[in-house]
Amino acid sequence: MRDEYNRNFFSKDKTADTYGGYDSYDYSYSEPSYVNMVIYNSKTGKSEILFKQKLLLGTYTIQGFKDDVFLLMEAALVDTDKDGKITMNDNNSLFIYSTKNKSLKHVQLKDKNLINYTNIPGSKDYMVRFGIEPDKWDETKANTDLTIICKYVYEQDQLLVINDEKMQ
Repeated sequence: MRDEYNRNFFSKDKTADTYGGYDSYDYSYSEPSYVNMVIYNSKTGKSEILFKQKLLLGTYTIQGFKDDVFLLMEAALVDTDKDGKITMNDNNSLFIYSTKNKSLKHVQLKDKNLINYTNIPGSKDYMVRFGIEPDKWDETKANTDLTIICKYVYEQDQLLVINDEKMQ
């Protein structure tokens, strides 16, 4: 089964769908567990451990570009809800690892939870949506989707807020 997965994932036939799914150069997987992502270079036989601390890795996606491949990971690092364990209910954020530059970037908004992200076509930038903490809601906004929408500019490692809670 593993050989079939490797053959399908790395083949030129981009319609394969084994263990999760992908289209073109995208692949995603989701099953939260305490892990540390390891990048293995089959040409050199060397491995690289991405994180220095324990974390809960949620969904991860591989996204290919003409000149690079990104590994995008949703992860929770800290027990923000103070229940004694790190879960995906804790604030989580986005990590972007570039296989070309061997660099790891952390995309987060203080005290906010990552909801989702999407690539802006034709670029390495992302639209990122964060959630406003429920304890900051007032009764008039209880039934409103309170989110903060940002643009992450990859080359500048900059998160630009497009809207915030004051606009809602």
